[in-house]
Parts: sequence; C-alpha cells; structure tokens
Amino acid sequence: GNAYITVTRPMESPLDGSFKPRDYVSNPVQVVLNPKYAIGANGGSDSVSVIDTTNISNETTPTGPVVKLQPQEVARIQLANATTAQLAPRSVIITPDATRAYVLLSYGRGVAVIDAVGLHEVDVNLNLQGIQHIDLPAGATPFKGAIDPTGGLLYITVELSGSVYVVDVD
Repeated sequence: GNAYITVTRPMESPLDGSFKPRDYVSNPVQVVLNPKYAIGANGGSDSVSVIDTTNISNETTPTGPVVKLQPQEVARIQLANATTAQLAPRSVIITPDATRAYVLLSYGRGVAVIDAVGLHEVDVNLNLQGIQHIDLPAGATPFKGAIDPTGGLLYITVELSGSVYVVDVD
C-alpha cells in the first residue's frame, strides 16, 4: 500500500540541565505515484518489461510536425528461478494503487511479486534463501487474474480446470 517515510536521527541535546540522547523524527513524506508504466509478461524469457507509456516523439510529416506517443521499455526485470524449468510468465495484474504487480507463472505454479515503484522483484518469504514466489498448489497452471478494488485479494483462474484461487495479498 501507500507507506509514509520518516527519518529518525538520534542526537545528544540539552534536557533538564544536561545533554541526553533524544530521537528527532522528520515529518512524514509519501511517494506520489505517477501511473505511467505498463508492465508486460515476457513468457519466453522469464522476465517482465516495464514500458513508459508517456514517452513521445516529434515527427515531421508532409503536412507539418506531429507529436506521437512512442512507448519505450525502461526496465526489464528478470524473474528469480531456482530451477532449470521455465516459469513462463503469462499475465500481469497491477494493484489499484499501482505499487505492486503480480505476475502469473504458468509453469512456475505460482505468482511473482514486483515492486512497481522500485522496479524489482519482491521476496515473499524472507526465511528462505533467494527470492520466493507466492506458491499455488501442485499442478496449478495460473491463467488469468484480477485484484479486488482494495488491493487485498488476488483472484487467479487455473487453466483447463475451472478453479479459482483467492490469495490474500494484503
């Protein structure tokens, strides 16, 4: 979700006639998002592309200058894979606040989580070595997904089975 950031600085300062340690906390700030990126799954390379959808180009035509939208890849995020099998990312679901993207892994039996602000993959289990994905049950082949308006529940359909998994991502 939308987090607030503060900086805490410990300092010695006068208090009751002597210098004592105190923490000075800055005013909170919040990163304001500019939803200008699209994120697309690259199934053949186990990566996602981040596309700047606001990039423009100025072109000259016989009738005069024209400004055109020219989407441009600004980042390619390689997805972590601890196996030799292909993950085959299929589709991407972005949260309503545009801070996270969930990448459905067709062959990886799971969901990769992307920090859409920092543009990197997120480890969902810090107790294990390497970057972990959200695991789905054995045999699951995620197909399409949707997220609820609060960004708290991820709905994932499974190819050829008619099943829908509901994952609490809040």
